[in-house]
Parts: sequence; structure tokens; C-alpha cells
Amino acid sequence: MLVQNRNSDDRSVIGPRSKAEKMITFLSHDIDRLPLALYRKRSPNIYTLNWFPGQKANTILRENPDIVNLHWIGVGFSNLGNLRKLKRPIVWTMHDIWAFTGGCHYTEVAIVILKTAENVHS
Repeated sequence: MLVQNRNSDDRSVIGPRSKAEKMITFLSHDIDRLPLALYRKRSPNIYTLNWFPGQKANTILRENPDIVNLHWIGVGFSNLGNLRKLKRPIVWTMHDIWAFTGGCHYTEVAIVILKTAENVHS
């Protein structure tokens, strides 16, 4: 199992190993949020761009799985473009609506952002 932050001694749990990987993982959330600083009038609710490429696709390919089961790719874990590199069947368990909104994680947040956008552009 590949994870963003490894908190287990279980050998089957794979996380960042080197100091560089751990530092990138630590900073990835903040790096991924940098473009949001340009939108000062945005809602402070949960919204992620997930543009930061990350290196998880390469890690997955090294493990050579038959199938990839995703649960969360946000916060700098991997962007959508990197998923194409996998060339493996993907099962994606979606715990929120981020994958089809492009940033919002929950319906209430999407509605607030749409209303804010209407106010900004009108």
C-alpha cells in the first residue's frame, strides 16, 4: 500500500523513504495551494487544485501492480496527468466530489464557490 505519510512499521506500507522525499511530501500541500493565493475573494472552504505533479506514479510503477486502487490523490499526492503514466486498470473510490468539480470536495462548498463567482463576475 502506497501512502503519503507512513506511520506504520508494516513492510507492505510504502511511504517516502529519503529525506528529500519526506521534505517534498511535507511541503507538497503548501506548494499545491500556492496558486489559490491569487484568488483573495475565494471561499475559505476545502478546495484543492492538485496541480503539483508529485512522483507517486513512478513509485507505483516500480511496484508493478496488476491494478491500482486510489482513495485520495489530493494534497500533492499525484495529479490527474500522472495517472495516465500508470497504464494499469484503476479503481478509484471517491470519498468526495473533487474528481468532477476540479477543486471542490463537498457539495455545499461547490455551491458557495459558484455563488461567489457569480458575485465577482456580475
